[in-house]
Amino acid sequence: MKYLIDTHILIWSLTQRKRIPRKIFSLLETAPEIHVSGVSFWEISLKFGLGKLTMSGISPEALPNTTLSMGFQIAIPEISTIASIHRLPLHKHRDPFDRMLVWQAICEDYTLLTADAAMSEYNKSGLRFVV
Repeated sequence: MKYLIDTHILIWSLTQRKRIPRKIFSLLETAPEIHVSGVSFWEISLKFGLGKLTMSGISPEALPNTTLSMGFQIAIPEISTIASIHRLPLHKHRDPFDRMLVWQAICEDYTLLTADAAMSEYNKSGLRFVV
């Protein structure tokens, strides 16, 4: 099974490992395929630049290499995934980064690892996730 981690799980993996839910932490330690979306790098860089996110000792530019050194793989969304996000139904959960991660997980056959229980809104659309 392929897993895609939500952006906050990536950040916590780097800065606050104790915040990661036990079930997800176990998967991060044992699953053979853990992926980080290119969308997460975009989200982190944008929020960092706006002053909404700080990460001591880690710059957004260093994240891809740091992520690879942690044993994660990088998953750039397919163009067909990006172009078809309009097909994902709108719910209360409207964050564009989260919606793109959800759509990438659905379209590219990932199980999303997230601490956001609101992702359950997307079960009907085909999202598999672990909270």
